[in-house]
Amino acid sequence: MVNQTIWHHRKRLPMNEAQRLWFRGNQSLTKQLIAYSDGEFELELLREYRGKPLMHESRVLGIRLHRSCQIREVMLKCKGQATVFARSIISDQAIRASKHQLTKLGTVPLGHLLFKQAKVNLETRQVAKTVINGDTYFSRRTLYQLNREDILVTECFLRALW
Repeated sequence: MVNQTIWHHRKRLPMNEAQRLWFRGNQSLTKQLIAYSDGEFELELLREYRGKPLMHESRVLGIRLHRSCQIREVMLKCKGQATVFARSIISDQAIRASKHQLTKLGTVPLGHLLFKQAKVNLETRQVAKTVINGDTYFSRRTLYQLNREDILVTECFLRALW
């Protein structure tokens, strides 16, 4: 059973210091996880497909509710343990702006491509707390722009991380 997730702009959520460290700064989460795991990092591609974003995702991206986008879901692992579930919603305009590189990532982290681009901006970041089956998870949702085109990345931090 999932409670409704409420996203907040820069609001402080009740986290301990170890948890809060993952929500600070604007650097690549992949880079942070590689350092945290002493290089024992793995990206497991769960799904990559054309699909319709959820209503709240469409709202953030400013697109019509039933418009199709590129959707990518991955599990980020440190030392073999699942630590972060990530979901990316990539607009067709962002795909064109990336010269279709965003549709050919496979097991390459999205951050490797985004943070190497000169024309990538972090537009907004939101944080949330979600309770699923009695367990609390913290998430962050970031809207990036690549050449002024939107990419929405949601990262749910799993308990193994702390």
